[in-house]
Amino acid sequence: AAAAWGNTFSDVIGLWISGFIETFVASSGLPGHELTSGQMELLTVRIVKNTSMIVGISFGCILGMLPLIYPEEYRIWPS
Repeated sequence: AAAAWGNTFSDVIGLWISGFIETFVASSGLPGHELTSGQMELLTVRIVKNTSMIVGISFGCILGMLPLIYPEEYRIWPS
């Protein structure tokens, strides 16, 4: 369980540096979003973007922890 929580923490930190990744992807020529630069600068847009990324990563990490609640006799691997 400690490793799963550590993974969640590191994923949240990774989201904070996503700006570097987005800059790299933008320079690669992939199509972008439909928001204007003015819309992207809005605080509400930044909050929604970051919150949705954190919720998505956290949900995925918690979903990955679900096998930890399986009874011992149903586990495929030793714990």
